[in-house]
Amino acid sequence: MKVILLSNTAAYLRNMWLPLARALRERGADVVLAAPVDTDVGALVGDGFRFEPVPLPRGIRWPWNEIKAFVRIVSLYRRERPDVVHHFTAKPIVYGSLAAKVTRVPLRICTVSGLGYLFAKSGRMAKLVQRLTLRLYRLVLQGRDSWAIFQNPEDRDLFLRQGVVRPDRASVVRSSGVDTDAFPLCRLPTGVPVVLCAARLIWDKGIGEFVEAAKGLRAKGVAARFLLAGWHDVEHPGAIPETTIRTWHDQGVIEYLGHCSDMVAVLNRCTVVVLPSKYREGVPRILVEAASTGRPVVATDVPGCREICLDGFNGKLVKPGDAGGLAAAIAELLADPVDAERLGRNGRKLAEEAFDLRRVVSETVTFYTTATATLSRDLGAVMQPSP
Repeated sequence: MKVILLSNTAAYLRNMWLPLARALRERGADVVLAAPVDTDVGALVGDGFRFEPVPLPRGIRWPWNEIKAFVRIVSLYRRERPDVVHHFTAKPIVYGSLAAKVTRVPLRICTVSGLGYLFAKSGRMAKLVQRLTLRLYRLVLQGRDSWAIFQNPEDRDLFLRQGVVRPDRASVVRSSGVDTDAFPLCRLPTGVPVVLCAARLIWDKGIGEFVEAAKGLRAKGVAARFLLAGWHDVEHPGAIPETTIRTWHDQGVIEYLGHCSDMVAVLNRCTVVVLPSKYREGVPRILVEAASTGRPVVATDVPGCREICLDGFNGKLVKPGDAGGLAAAIAELLADPVDAERLGRNGRKLAEEAFDLRRVVSETVTFYTTATATLSRDLGAVMQPSP
């Protein structure tokens, strides 16, 4: 069986889905990875995978560029003749699913990893955009050959209510998983507490609220360090200017770490990990990694965050956009190290039981097996491996 995994960046494939690609390969599949070229391509090729470059510009660019991207995917699917295509992130889901329809790919799978900032907005225009987006998803995801994986039940239920996917073709696999062996349990550090916020540097991730919370706690005399880690998503419409980040750092409000490749080392320095996201997440990886290392977490009460931050069990939930509530939750954890340790241990248990990488990969591979078997039964024929 030939499988193509298509994403909006090679980095996303490497960081999130390389274990799935390996598992499929171990089971005899011919796995092809496709995405725009970036610095992570070498790691994918070095792992023994064939990589196919696909130009997929972020956002909506000039119509010619969008047409070129779609035609490139159609050409790829016609040439490779895959049995299964698996699409990740919005544009690959839309363009890839349409291309798979055109080229008659037997089985289409998509992973919906959150609905992002479009579905976090309110107001008449936002509602209109949301309705149009759901109609577009319905157009490309309908059909007995189309299956969908959601990272949280709230996104799945929304798609079911809107008739975007069939109930028997939708499943929840929570997150892309974390290697709990690589992110082992570690006691909370002693000394001055350290609070970490690690995320893409966009406003909708709640970075502004984190900074305001840090300012407020410092003004009240709370002794703590506030670390900000993440990369500048300069193409995102809500990107935070680098000059703003530098100003916060220079003023001593936060310590900016930039992009960190060794998150285990960063997490082991921390007392509390926060993610004050203001939009619908899938399941935030940083919170899963934090839980795995035994860090109590503070997150906003939004889809996705609620999956990994269980209020009172391994962390605290606060209202999105509420810097004061965020500061209060952080202060409570810093003031009670014994409870912070308890929450951290519970987080480790949650990570092991629900978000361990082996479990997630196994559930996803089982999803493949179920989808191919169901489709074969519906068609009255067994899918044969590609020659």
